[in-house]
Amino acid sequence: MRKDVKKARVLTIRRLTRHIGKLKSKKGSEDSKLKNQKRVERLIEEIHAMKVMPSLVNLILETVIFRTKSFVCFLQLHY
Repeated sequence: MRKDVKKARVLTIRRLTRHIGKLKSKKGSEDSKLKNQKRVERLIEEIHAMKVMPSLVNLILETVIFRTKSFVCFLQLHY
């Protein structure tokens, strides 16, 4: 199960990276460019958070196996 969680983490980071590239290449008005830039910044912060927390894998497995709380509640309690 640990391998699956690590693989999901890597695939999520790759997906977010592709999404960032698409948002950066979009054209449009100044308002839409500003909106896209804010989204890019949030996605970059999310990627950095995922890379900084390698112990998150253990916490996710612990939550999945031993508790029935939702993942959102888990993140609110621990981060």
